[in-house]
Amino acid sequence: MCRGDISAVDCQSCLNTSIQQIVQKCPNDKSPIIWEVDECLLRYSDENFFGKVTEDTMLIWNNNNATNLTIFNQKLEILVDGIIKRATYGPKQLSYQLLFVVNEISYLPFQTIYGLAQCTRDLSEDDCNNCLTDQLQYFPKKSLCTF
Repeated sequence: MCRGDISAVDCQSCLNTSIQQIVQKCPNDKSPIIWEVDECLLRYSDENFFGKVTEDTMLIWNNNNATNLTIFNQKLEILVDGIIKRATYGPKQLSYQLLFVVNEISYLPFQTIYGLAQCTRDLSEDDCNNCLTDQLQYFPKKSLCTF
């Protein structure tokens, strides 16, 4: 699975690299998962995982300091809430739910918070929503980080 904003050529390249990496790094693993440069995910298993929510978490954030944590957290909450709603219940693309959203919100003049969320297409809208909402517990609560 590639990130929703990756071209088909870049997706194929990422998956080819992932195949090499997963065989090299996980030669005896029956259920490995590999994220390659946060652009694609490759997973295989000897058990059916389609339509099942996993406990795996992937958050990427920028460690720049926020100058006003109160405003930052308010804006972050608005951004994340909107992203989750659009990723899970937003408009359908070509008769299927895309389950991928990028968005941004102004934080202070000349400062912007960016966000991205994606679920695998084998999840229901409700499972995607629950999974993304559950990921909020992993956001740092008291640090001065931008996401």
